[in-house]
Amino acid sequence: MTSTISSTSSAQPSPTTCSVTFVVNRPTQFGETIRLVGSISQLGFWDTANSLALSSSNYTTANPIWYLTVALPYGTAQYKYLSTANGMTTYECCANRVLDTTACQANGGSVTEQDSWQYQATTTTSTYDSQCGNL
Repeated sequence: MTSTISSTSSAQPSPTTCSVTFVVNRPTQFGETIRLVGSISQLGFWDTANSLALSSSNYTTANPIWYLTVALPYGTAQYKYLSTANGMTTYECCANRVLDTTACQANGGSVTEQDSWQYQATTTTSTYDSQCGNL
């Protein structure tokens, strides 16, 4: 099933930025939210307090997608999704994801990152994951 993500974000590309829509497939429970954190200031510098909340406005049981559009500078950045519920934070497992926006200009100033949650994460309240190492 294919769905269309309609973003109402004000993340407009400029000559030096790329409008990136992050889309992650992640079934969640009521009260759980999905957030994004990464290696650059626009993604919170790995600080969960500065992580970005994804929208669930198009979420359905059959198509559990969360999304966010943000303007990022051209270049590369690492990022990871995390889940928050009941005061606990769960990071997705394994290696950090890498985004390269240098080709963005050829795509009209925007790209979409389609991801699926990486399972086997450890629940923690810090930025260290015992299975994956430092985030």
